This record gives sequence, C-alpha cells and structure tokens, in this order.
Amino acid sequence: MSIPTAQEGKARKWTKTRFQLVYRHRDSGRYYVRGFRQGKEIRKALKTKSAEVARAQAADVLKQINKPRILSEALLDGKPTAGQAAELTPRYPRAGHLQDGHAQAMAAKVKF
Repeated sequence: MSIPTAQEGKARKWTKTRFQLVYRHRDSGRYYVRGFRQGKEIRKALKTKSAEVARAQAADVLKQINKPRILSEALLDGKPTAGQAAELTPRYPRAGHLQDGHAQAMAAKVKF
C-alpha cells in the first residue's frame, strides 16, 4: 500500500490548449498566456473565455512579455535603435523624483 502524495489528490488548475503557450484555468475558465522573463514564469490573463479570442490575443501579449528581453539583447549587441535606447532609459534620474502631488506643488511655486 503506497502513501498518496499531495499531487495525486489534486486536479491540475491549468489545462493545456491546442495553442502554444496558451492555458485555460480550471476554476474560472479564462485563458492565460505563459511566458518567461529573466528566468521567471509570467502568466498574463487574456481576459476571455473564448479559445479563438485567446488565440488572437496571445501573440500580442507574448510580445509585451518578451519586449524587455529583446531590448536588452539589442543593447548588448551594440546595435540598438534610438527608440529602443529611449525605452530603456528612465524618464527621471532619481527614483521617486516626482511623487504624487509633488509636480503640482513645484509648478505652483514657479512664477511665469
């Protein structure tokens, strides 16, 4: 007599679909796309219960997941476009430079 493991007693929450990297959640019935960024698994909701709509949206969502990787590879190759370099450059030099209400307070102090 064998002792049942935790995996044997549970049904899987994610069901594979016939579309690559698209999974269906068992409880909600919604579709998700699965990707990897910096070695970590990322699941993004496709916000639909229709398989055909999920298939159509999956490619766009995967592009968003893989975008930082593509940009950083372009920089490492030494051939980034100006747009790619601008996307990786922070807008403000310091973290927390413009906090909520800070920009409005600074603008109110400036006299034109």
